[in-house]
Amino acid sequence: YAAYYNIDFGETGASKLTFKYSRSTEKEDANGTLEFRLGSTTGPLIAKASIENTGTWQNWKEVTIDTARITGVQNVYRSEERRVGK
Repeated sequence: YAAYYNIDFGETGASKLTFKYSRSTEKEDANGTLEFRLGSTTGPLIAKASIENTGTWQNWKEVTIDTARITGVQNVYRSEERRVGK
């Protein structure tokens, strides 16, 4: 997992999350899922995103997903769940 501490979402807050990723796997159809949680790796789930193979570590994809409304200063945790292709 990765932890991002003291992220200030302000009083109005945020309801979207944009991130970039790079992912290279041996199997072209080996997809995964990123989960974003507040407070800890088992905290409330605020967003989930499917990620696919980008081909190489040099190829990046940008993804924007909807989240639950987040306000104030929060610690955000990201973890990956791996799935094997079809």
